[in-house]
Amino acid sequence: LDVAPVAGRLAMFYADEMPHEVRPAHGMRHAMTVWYYDKNEREEAIAKAPPAPKEEDQAHMRSRQEARAFLLWILAHESEPTQEAVDSIVERAKKMSEHAVKIVAGITGAPSIEEFMNALDLMTPASLAKLRSDLDEMGINN
Repeated sequence: LDVAPVAGRLAMFYADEMPHEVRPAHGMRHAMTVWYYDKNEREEAIAKAPPAPKEEDQAHMRSRQEARAFLLWILAHESEPTQEAVDSIVERAKKMSEHAVKIVAGITGAPSIEEFMNALDLMTPASLAKLRSDLDEMGINN
């Protein structure tokens, strides 16, 4: 059975009993998954779960979250870019972890952290507007 993604439609089923797949979307959509466990199912799930991430993995996760928050913060300003906005972006970037800066540099197409930071130092309100447009086109938005 194909279930079309019609606004307001809710599809509920037991995922462990119903073979299913998520098909590619050609527009914005949202999905929510909820897992309900009884006591025994919860204990089984915990027993099967992989071990907690190592400290190094947790640091990488924090860096990814920091990079994402930075990019969303850049996009959050809806007014015309100003030099003050550019300056605050540069200051915030200087406070980010090296790994978070590396992630953002990769997303923005900078070949290295150094070149990303140099590009930030040269950023103008017009280039900030272009960056926001590019990030929005990539789907990195609120």
